[in-house]
Amino acid sequence: MKLATFWVNARVIASLFKYIEKFSIEIFDFNLIGSTAYIPLLETLLKRNNEIINIQNNDNWYFRWNVLGALHPIKVHPERNPHRLYENFVKELNMKDIPIPVSVSTPVYKKFEENNPEISLCIYEWHN
Repeated sequence: MKLATFWVNARVIASLFKYIEKFSIEIFDFNLIGSTAYIPLLETLLKRNNEIINIQNNDNWYFRWNVLGALHPIKVHPERNPHRLYENFVKELNMKDIPIPVSVSTPVYKKFEENNPEISLCIYEWHN
């Protein structure tokens, strides 16, 4: 039924134009990422770009550790033991009303930026 409705709508739209140069539809699988957690990245990707932060952890504070890693860069093995490296800086972040673990969600990121106006997030997703 949805396909038939789409076809009718496409014909109606097409009739509004005298000539359509190109018409395409792209359909992709969408896999919503759940709550964020540490995911190992390819070593070549990490070596190629020094701006990627991917701190190893096994708790629900992945987001917090990575924000603190960006604010307080460590030169030697920044991915190791976030508790030891960043525990002194935890109070710098206002995590009020932020669900833990932090989900991949624009409203959550906006709330974090509202709570921490001196921080602006720029988050990219990479697929292999």
